Amino acid sequence: MPKVFICYSRNDEGFVKQLTEDLEECGVTIWIDREKMGVGDPIVRSLSAAIDQVDYVVAVLSAASLTSHWARFELENAVNREVNERRVIVLPVVLDGSDLPPFLRDKNYADSLTKTNGERSSSDSRLQ
Repeated sequence: MPKVFICYSRNDEGFVKQLTEDLEECGVTIWIDREKMGVGDPIVRSLSAAIDQVDYVVAVLSAASLTSHWARFELENAVNREVNERRVIVLPVVLDGSDLPPFLRDKNYADSLTKTNGERSSSDSRLQ
């Protein structure tokens, strides 16, 4: 089963908690900061290492996450890995109708409001 890092803003924690539970019920292994990082852990190194070790990064995109320093850091690391490896790693989930950042606009995305896929391109964005 895939290993997934969840990139999000703490303001969206309710949605992310449910998403985490749903994915874990499907057998997906989740890396999420609130469960995997402890007091005193080096934040930058821990996040970067986790992003390098997972199969996918689910980017929960909202007004809050798009202005979050840490969510932006995680997303940029994941996109860099995607470019370097030339394969899909970043799986966008739009939470509140926010626009995708320019560097993700050619991707299909999951729309949490309509529970459908947004139509950005013909790439496959399924986890399995």
